[in-house]
Amino acid sequence: MYALPPPSLGDVVRELWTTWNSETSHELRRLCVANLAFFATIAGANMTVLPLVLTGDMNLAPAVVGSLFAINAGVSLAATLPVAKVADKLGPSNIIVPALLATAGAFAYLPWASHHGYEFVALAMAVQGLGSCVLGSAPTAAAANAVPEEERAGALALLRVCGDLGLLTGSAGFGALAAAAGSDAAFGAASVLLVGTAARFRYLAPSK
Repeated sequence: MYALPPPSLGDVVRELWTTWNSETSHELRRLCVANLAFFATIAGANMTVLPLVLTGDMNLAPAVVGSLFAINAGVSLAATLPVAKVADKLGPSNIIVPALLATAGAFAYLPWASHHGYEFVALAMAVQGLGSCVLGSAPTAAAANAVPEEERAGALALLRVCGDLGLLTGSAGFGALAAAAGSDAAFGAASVLLVGTAARFRYLAPSK
């Protein structure tokens, strides 16, 4: 017996493109755009720009910066089960817009918070943690529900690829924006991107 050769990069791209254009993929495309925007802001504004603000503008020690990110992770962890129950009750797609808007609010609040001290930034990080808890799981659950079972693996792969594209483009894009126009501009852009994504997600929701 001969083993099948591994798929080439071209094969993978064609498969993803076929999934994107599938007749059953309207909801999947909506989720993919939201996933890309969320991970772009997390990678760019939260993981690239924010640490520089904390250590530079606020002159915080590495341990203090770590405690802020621990607050973010702790809130996300603590909210996991309650968020799952809410998603089961309301539907995972229905909690994505509030999470996008909450995360956008946290980014919009960061320029002010970073000028007023640790506890104010901690509040923003806590809100981001809650948003991350929702946006790290709800799109995956919604994507699994949105396509037939035989298309599920491809749908989840496409959702992951869009998230990875967000990580890739967000780090470079928001980093460049912060270098050119300052950290406040990067946080503001992240907020605007998430608000626009939430509006798009709501506008393109399938009719009941």
